Amino acid sequence: MTEQEQRPAAEAGERAQDGSPFALAAITDVDASLERVRELQRFVREVMVKGVDYGTIPGTQKACLWKPGAEKLCELYGLTSAFVVEDRVEDWEHGFFMYRVSCVLQTRRDGVVIARGMGSCNSMEAKYRYRWAWPDDVSEEERKGARTKSVNTKYGWKKLYRVLNDDPYSLPNTLVKMAMKRAHVGATLAATRSSGEFTQDVVDEPEGAIDAAAEEVAGEQPAGRQAGAQQPAGQRQGGQRAPSGQSRGQQPRPARGAPAGQQRPAAAPQPTRPAA
Repeated sequence: MTEQEQRPAAEAGERAQDGSPFALAAITDVDASLERVRELQRFVREVMVKGVDYGTIPGTQKACLWKPGAEKLCELYGLTSAFVVEDRVEDWEHGFFMYRVSCVLQTRRDGVVIARGMGSCNSMEAKYRYRWAWPDDVSEEERKGARTKSVNTKYGWKKLYRVLNDDPYSLPNTLVKMAMKRAHVGATLAATRSSGEFTQDVVDEPEGAIDAAAEEVAGEQPAGRQAGAQQPAGQRQGGQRAPSGQSRGQQPRPARGAPAGQQRPAAAPQPTRPAA
């Protein structure tokens, strides 16, 4: 290595001493490399929150890094991000949109570029091409061959149908943000060398999260569908069979022939015989 090549490496080491203790710098010692890995693992274990910063997808062995976790890692290593839309397709006539975004991570102190990442998103992806609809909003023709799923609401189990999204023109802003997120996560994994801890195979919300969102929406049905809704006898609610009457051991059943909600009157106390 020439003297001109050695000096930038030395300066990088000096910058690392001035900034964050995790600041990126050349490592030539095995022990120092192992210590950095242990520090990263400790940060993940003690600072990052599972389910918020990263998540484990069923069927995968490695945790997936999410946007909040990528932001924490960039803050830890003293990195800032800059985004550029490299390519776009906006077909307003047919409702197709695609965006490809690049993310550049650079040191906060002097702007040295550390890593780049690319991410794209388009309106033909399943989560944007389709939407989940209530049976009242789906025609008989749309129900044929449509994918369905059941969601648990406070009114019992309801079926949703997956139909084509009839409003793709509201998606461009969402697609750009998703492409930015994917690019940011990819650049963060490259810059922080944290691929041993996380993966980017699945960076979006898992299907379970989408189902949970559907359950949340299910609790906000229009009032017209809620008013007067009767719970069918034996319908499951919250994973348990809803009883058609009062369950045993809790409250006495109403007397046969008595109006609904009226309880069987308690027996009158028997008079006691006076003592002789």
